[in-house]
Amino acid sequence: MRVLIDTGSTHSFIRASILGLVRHGPIQTNMIDLFMADGRTPFPVLGEVSLNFNIKNIRTKNKVLVVKELCCDCLVGIDWIRNNSVTLDIYNQQLTARSGNRQATVKLETDMESISFPVRSINKIMIPPYQQVIVKAHVPISSSQKTLFTPRPHLEYNKSIELPSAVLNIQHYTTYLTISNPTNRRCILAPNTRLGDVIQMGSAFTLSTITRSMCPTSSPNNIIQTPPPESITSIINNLTRHIPSLNDDQHKLRTILTKYSAIFDTVNPRIADTTSVHTIRTGDAATQNSRAYPQNNEQRTETEKIIDKMLHAKQIRPSISPWSSPMLLARKKDGSFRFVVGYRKLNAITTKDAYPMPTIEETLQKLGGHTFFTKMDLASDYFQIPIREEDKPKTAFTTARGLYEFNVLPQGLRNASASFQRIMNTILVNKRESYCIVYMDDILIFSETFNDHLQHVEEIMRILDKHRFTVSPAKCSMAQSNIDYLGHSISGEGVTPLGDNMAPILTMPEPRSLKEANLFIGGLGFYRRFIKDFAKLAAPIYAVTNKSKARRGEFYWGDKQSAAFQSLKKALTSKPLFLHFPEPNQPLLLSTDASDNRIGAVLKQKSADNKLHVISYFSQMLSTTQQRYSTIEKEALAIHTALEKLRPYVINHEVTIETDHCPLCNFHRRTTRNRRIDFWSIDLADYNIKEIKYKKGSCNCDADLLSRYPINASIGAITRSMTRKVTTSSSPSPSSEVSINSHPTLTDNNSPQVRISPIDLSRIREEQQHDDLIQEKMKKPDKYSIIKDGILFRECKNKSKVPFLPKSLIKEVLQAFHDHLSAAHFGRNRTYTNITKRCYWPNMYLDIKNYVRSCDTCARHNIPRNKPPGHLQSIPPPEGIFDLVGLDFWGPASEPSTNGNKYILVLTDYMSKFVIARATPHNNAQTVAEFIVEVASTFGVPKQLLTDQGTHFNNELVNAIAQLLGCHHTLSTAYHPQTNGQVERWNATMRPQLNKLASQQPADWDKYLSAVVSAYNNGEHDTTGITPFELMFGRNPSMVFDPTKPMVQLSKPSDYLVHMRTFRAIQIQSARSNTQIQQVRMKQRYDKSRSNPRYDLNDLVLVRTPPPQRHKGAEIYQGPYRIIQLIHSNTYIVEQVHTGDQRRVHTSMLKPIFERI
Repeated sequence: MRVLIDTGSTHSFIRASILGLVRHGPIQTNMIDLFMADGRTPFPVLGEVSLNFNIKNIRTKNKVLVVKELCCDCLVGIDWIRNNSVTLDIYNQQLTARSGNRQATVKLETDMESISFPVRSINKIMIPPYQQVIVKAHVPISSSQKTLFTPRPHLEYNKSIELPSAVLNIQHYTTYLTISNPTNRRCILAPNTRLGDVIQMGSAFTLSTITRSMCPTSSPNNIIQTPPPESITSIINNLTRHIPSLNDDQHKLRTILTKYSAIFDTVNPRIADTTSVHTIRTGDAATQNSRAYPQNNEQRTETEKIIDKMLHAKQIRPSISPWSSPMLLARKKDGSFRFVVGYRKLNAITTKDAYPMPTIEETLQKLGGHTFFTKMDLASDYFQIPIREEDKPKTAFTTARGLYEFNVLPQGLRNASASFQRIMNTILVNKRESYCIVYMDDILIFSETFNDHLQHVEEIMRILDKHRFTVSPAKCSMAQSNIDYLGHSISGEGVTPLGDNMAPILTMPEPRSLKEANLFIGGLGFYRRFIKDFAKLAAPIYAVTNKSKARRGEFYWGDKQSAAFQSLKKALTSKPLFLHFPEPNQPLLLSTDASDNRIGAVLKQKSADNKLHVISYFSQMLSTTQQRYSTIEKEALAIHTALEKLRPYVINHEVTIETDHCPLCNFHRRTTRNRRIDFWSIDLADYNIKEIKYKKGSCNCDADLLSRYPINASIGAITRSMTRKVTTSSSPSPSSEVSINSHPTLTDNNSPQVRISPIDLSRIREEQQHDDLIQEKMKKPDKYSIIKDGILFRECKNKSKVPFLPKSLIKEVLQAFHDHLSAAHFGRNRTYTNITKRCYWPNMYLDIKNYVRSCDTCARHNIPRNKPPGHLQSIPPPEGIFDLVGLDFWGPASEPSTNGNKYILVLTDYMSKFVIARATPHNNAQTVAEFIVEVASTFGVPKQLLTDQGTHFNNELVNAIAQLLGCHHTLSTAYHPQTNGQVERWNATMRPQLNKLASQQPADWDKYLSAVVSAYNNGEHDTTGITPFELMFGRNPSMVFDPTKPMVQLSKPSDYLVHMRTFRAIQIQSARSNTQIQQVRMKQRYDKSRSNPRYDLNDLVLVRTPPPQRHKGAEIYQGPYRIIQLIHSNTYIVEQVHTGDQRRVHTSMLKPIFERI
């Protein structure tokens, strides 16, 4: 039995249906009148009993009222708590009962349901097709303004109507609901139809956990108010530990922080109490709707938690809005999820708010001459700002649970920054400009003396507490003498830049190769017009880079080149080219670029006299995961990251973005079908982006320099294979001189290969001394072992001698002869041959084989030479005609016919092999729907329809038609046409026959389609041994050349029917038998010399990218993916490890990932 403790209830209750399961005294009549939380709705009582409640070894007793309906089995109120010396620990969620010297403590659960009431129609309801009506309904509640309505799914499904969940306002036992009819026929609901149920939100019976708000105002002594789990004392200690405790300065500051400690409570989010609210001005624009993004199981579970959390914090509420936007979840670095909503369509019709944002220069100028600084960062940023009531429906977003809308300002809305700045200026800054500034969500307080600073801090905290704002303790700095703010170091001595904007240029090492020198001087070509005497400064570098092909090996870098390099760096990071602050009211230009392992950007501005100035340089290494992103994802990441890093400069200006990746030119305006890119684009709503322009790669050299030049020379590039599990027992020596047999080494850090240290005989001698196996063989050498100069050699078949390689060096040799630039990732046989010429170790072929097959780079790029894996899985022949049919498009034709047809829509019956085909000008859902209806009208409705996953088949219209006809629509596995092999085989047969007939008039090919179909249906099929026409209709057709029968003898209809049924049964049985025999033969041929791998759950695999979706040179396989479900023997559901995207794939598309040990 579940018991709910409600400190706000004056009585205790038990449900009558539960009473028979517990021991109790006699039921006594009780004439007490009780009401629900609205004070009007009666709550009938059946009687009163006395019950014993056992808390472990302590027995308590209380009188309990018996009721018919209750939200739980039993509810105990404040009467039980007072009568039995029970103590509730609110924060630790536990209950303690005492009896004499004994006590017992139990933990409390937090999940309880609420009592529900039925909602029924009062009158007969008639809803016209495609219409929405508002109806009056009866609820057994007198009145309430907080009732959550949930429709009956059974009613919605049976009547094909839509009843949205809603928060209802009930008056005099009645309420109003909106019902929609999306069908083409009217819908009628009888009076007293149960439309759904309501839960009375906020009543005493909906309390599900014990919190401070549940306790009555005058709390009894036995309800403990303990400090929160995260003690405010520790927060204050962290904020004041830098202040000496010898005087009373620390005590004064601690007193202020303790007084307003409520603003540090991030556990219980608050909505700010402000007169200004965020407004969404859309004018007369039509409502906007977007479909929800699909989610996997983990994302759905996380969404449920986030929704519940935001509902509890009153940040969102259920919605009946006509607006809707899709929500997205993205995984953070710490493994948690970030929740955002894609308001792209809403933002497009929202009027811009031109509220001025403070400039960085003006903000920093106010700070000069001050000694003490306090910085506070608002927790959850926008989530504390309320939204205007009439604009809340515009923020509605879709989830699997239904539609919700925000009560607070969500991220991703246009004008969010302007509203936030306006509200903060109104509340905090006005009349306090002399000691407080707000830039975005950062609040900075500055004063000349400590006592003044205490007064200023107290005033700002008082205002924040008054308006119910919350700050993040982890991001606060109190009464500091030096503070970093907006990319500058601020102290009593002045304001100085931190140098982050120039760091990518200042930290560039001097080139060590011709390639690096060319990259550097080529990247500076963009600045040629803006750097005075550029040609003169760069002349020494041009002198060593301007080489013919034959002389490229003569690279030299001396003192003149080094001086020129430093001079050019200085020109790039000083005036007049470089500025610390952008000019107000002038647009900005952001150039971005991405390479395999780095992203870069340059923020520039043209002044009124058309001179270009650089505001900031940006460069960042990509993480191992980010290096696996596709090209478009890396380029989008460069734009997103650059905007976020340069946000203080960009937020107040119109900005044009330049990229050398054309597909991104509109990704801030429309969806890309790439979940990761769409997620990043949501953050772009904060910025005033004029446009994203395509800039040819050769012209984008300034950003290209920062993404490709090795900014930090000590950071070398690594291959994907090195990110796998690699165990190396010894590190390469950077000082070695000669490799085995002078095998080349890598000296260019910018190459996408592994840097391999050379290995010489002296190192082999040293490592052999620590190898137990080699030492054992040196003590007892066999006839193939030779010891020379203290080194163990192995004699080969050709009598050559190669060193016996110690185990500690095997990994390095494998890397050198497979991953190295000179090895070029060739296969195991070539790798084995090259290594055996130079060294030996036991079982080396097996080690080389395992190493090569576990190479991630090879696995992704190698072209599969064998038959695609996976044995043939034949579809059992159906039991009857039209039990299973396949549907597919052929086309488009190279040229449309004179009738405008480009496609052929083909339907094949799997039992009879009968074909129905029609030429069409389009391959869309409308064409498919019309064809299915036409076939069903002529031949009857098929039981099951099999199609591929093309959008012309897999859509709401076709699914609705199939459901309406009672036909089960099945989708084949993507990129596996064998699933629908019957139709594919007909398409292959039909094309040459059609070409033969239309050879004289190719533009009229569609006129000959019926002749080809007729000839096919009237010919004996190789599989069934019967013509498709005869198997379909039970008779042979009358052909043009058949002789006329002289006399027709008519039998009795009943005799003919019996004969027909018997003959049809024999025909179908024969056809099924022949089909099964052919399937066995076909399977034997197909499976011959073909592997049939099996994968277990959680196995890691790569998935082949079909040729239409990849360009030349792209990876053939992508991943990694994880097997999460087996559909049947050869089909799996896989999940992308990094993005969580799920796919259904056939085993022929998969390649196993071998872990490198």
